[in-house]
Amino acid sequence: PVQETPGCFPAQGTLGRFHVQGTPGCFPAQGTLGRFHVQGTPGRFPAQGTLGRFHVQGTPGRFPAQGTLGRFHVLGTPRCFPAQGTLGRFHVLGTPGSFPAQGTLGRFHVLGTPGRFPAQGTLGRFHVLGTPRCFPAQGTLGRFHVQGTPGCFPAQGTLGRLHVLGTPGCFPAQGTLGRFHVLGTPGRFPAQGTLGRFHVQGTPGCFPAQGTLGRFHVLGTPGRFPAQGTLGRFHVQGTPGRFPAQGTLGRFHVLGTPRCFPVQGTLGRFHVLGTPGCFPAQGTLGRFHVQGTPGCFPAQGTLGRFHVLGTPGSFPAQGTLGRFHVLGTPGRFPAQGTLGRFHVLGTPRCFPAQGTLGRFHVQGTPGCFPAQGTLGRLHVLGTPGCFPAQGTLGRFHVLGTPGRFPAQGTLGRFHVQGTPGCFPAQGTLGRFHVLGTPGRFPAQGTLGRFHVQGTPGRFPAQGTL
Repeated sequence: PVQETPGCFPAQGTLGRFHVQGTPGCFPAQGTLGRFHVQGTPGRFPAQGTLGRFHVQGTPGRFPAQGTLGRFHVLGTPRCFPAQGTLGRFHVLGTPGSFPAQGTLGRFHVLGTPGRFPAQGTLGRFHVLGTPRCFPAQGTLGRFHVQGTPGCFPAQGTLGRLHVLGTPGCFPAQGTLGRFHVLGTPGRFPAQGTLGRFHVQGTPGCFPAQGTLGRFHVLGTPGRFPAQGTLGRFHVQGTPGRFPAQGTLGRFHVLGTPRCFPVQGTLGRFHVLGTPGCFPAQGTLGRFHVQGTPGCFPAQGTLGRFHVLGTPGSFPAQGTLGRFHVLGTPGRFPAQGTLGRFHVLGTPRCFPAQGTLGRFHVQGTPGCFPAQGTLGRLHVLGTPGCFPAQGTLGRFHVLGTPGRFPAQGTLGRFHVQGTPGCFPAQGTLGRFHVLGTPGRFPAQGTLGRFHVQGTPGRFPAQGTL
């Protein structure tokens, strides 16, 4: 196992990626999703608004097979796990066949060493309390909003991710989920620092199949989306028919009420709009749209996912992307109450293939796009004429402003290079290893320099994340 350096884990406004342990083989196989291990500098992990250094470790052989998740292990460090505005990915140990009954969630409790989360180098124990019958079996991974003891687990503005794994006929039957809906306490969702209770509903026979990961549709209370530090109410909406097929990953639409979309420490996942009457058909991407709210798109410590508009009838055509550029109104990113326009620039041919997912570099106006503690998804520039050739990527490199990467509150420009012949294959998305300048990582609110490391030979196979 990987040891974390002593001190704190993610501090205010940071985002952790954890270590992946899987069965021997390659790394993520087709359709799987990896979460990576975080290594921090000695003493503390990331300071406020910083990112630390990331490292991906997989065991030799293969990681998860198609449509599975494998097993994740989260190593925290003493005294504090996710603080205000952070996002945790948790390893859940439960007794087999007993979690919440269908349609209920009960309450979550994390058992670790007293007064802190996991002790140094240990996982502690995660225990799920609720009514019996079927959620994650022992060794599976949930994405949960967890209630810890006050002041030491996820605090204000945290976000849960749910992993669905049930025995057939129980919570979700294999390939089905029943209906999902997230219910919070009346009026607001979780009050500051609390979780409330979750209930999941969806359309029958069609949500995430066994081992897949869902991203959910968020509805806020009327008049504003979530107030600072709150989460509003969640609801999963799919279109009739099927949702994502086994092993696929959907992006869903987030509807916020006016005034503010994700605020401090929150994370949005957005909806994919496909052809009318159908979500995206299996393996297609359709068009993306992000609805933000007036005056505040990503605030301190938040992560944005952006909308891409392509030419009518075809988002990026199969295997094409060119270059992305975000056009907003002058002076700020989306003007108050508007999205601005996203335009795809560049030569045709070659980025995400049909059914793949891109993470894009967004240029906002100076001084107002990603703020302190935010995380960018990178814009990839390939060699002229073609982005990455099938199975190769060229070389990756991140270019920022001289000396430091982006200054506090700015984004700068990103360029990605990687070593030839071995990073993501066609249509894949990498998670990157971050290197900071010698002696310290990024200063408060900055991002440092990025470097992509993949294991020799292959990294993710086609269609993986």
